[in-house]
Parts: sequence; C-alpha cells; structure tokens
Amino acid sequence: MRLPAHLQGATERDIAIAATSSAVPRHEVARALEPPEARARRRSTLLQFEADAPAPVLPDRAPTWRERREVLWAAVAVFLAAAGFVAFTLLRASGGGWQGIDAGAIDVGIPLAGAQRLGTQVSATLADTAWLQADEATRREQMEAALRAVDAVGADSFVLRDASG
Repeated sequence: MRLPAHLQGATERDIAIAATSSAVPRHEVARALEPPEARARRRSTLLQFEADAPAPVLPDRAPTWRERREVLWAAVAVFLAAAGFVAFTLLRASGGGWQGIDAGAIDVGIPLAGAQRLGTQVSATLADTAWLQADEATRREQMEAALRAVDAVGADSFVLRDASG
C-alpha cells in the first residue's frame, strides 16, 4: 500500500496518530499496516469459509400425487370462477337473459304465440303451424316485414320456431 507523500517517512506511531484524525476508519488503517503473511492468512481463511458454505437445499423428490391434486383443484377453482365471471358479464351485457316482449310489436300477419328477446336476437313461437303451409311468396313477405319490425324494436336477428321448438 502506498502512503500519502506527507506520511512516507513517518513511523507507525505517527501513522496511528494521523489515522485518528483522518477520515479513514481505524480498521482499514490496521489492515493496511498488518504484515503480508497475516493478510495472506486472512485471505485463505475467507476462501476456506466460502468453500465450506453449505449448498442450498433443493427438493430431491418429485411432488406427490396429493400435492399435484391440490394444485389441480386450485387451478380448476380459478378456471370455474373466471368462467362464471365471464358468463355473468355476458348475461349482464345482453340484458340479463331472455326477456318476454309483446308479440304484437312484431305482428305482421304471422300467427305468433309469444316472443322473447335476448340481446339483439328476437325469438318467436308460431301459434298455428298452418302458416307453414301458406305459399312461399306470402311467407317471404311476412318474414321481411317481421325483420323490419324486429329492427324497429332494436334487434338485428329474428328466429321463428314452431311449438315443438
């Protein structure tokens, strides 16, 4: 270690006195003044402590089926909770499920027993299946009129089914 120029010719006592008045901590000065053999011994002791340090303990076995099953159940619970939340959100966004609407609002000559609405879809049930026997041109005109009526209600699709579904 090189000492500052003003301490080059100083004795150990002078250096110790200077050390008490300087900003260098006392233990650093003591370490600088120790003989090289002591420094080498301290360095080898530190290396020995590092070599003797125990290795981190890692599990030496695979997880048991019970542990895996617990993780699996937790994953299933999280999945079901997320699926339930998504279903609830979709039902709330679509208006809360099927809502009955007045069949007269879309009455265009088709005999309807009832109508329901889910979001943007209207589903109606035929009251009389004889309508299915009418000529195709008449049914087409009535379905087009029903689609216009459904559009006025705020829906964009119309499903017509008979009593059997």
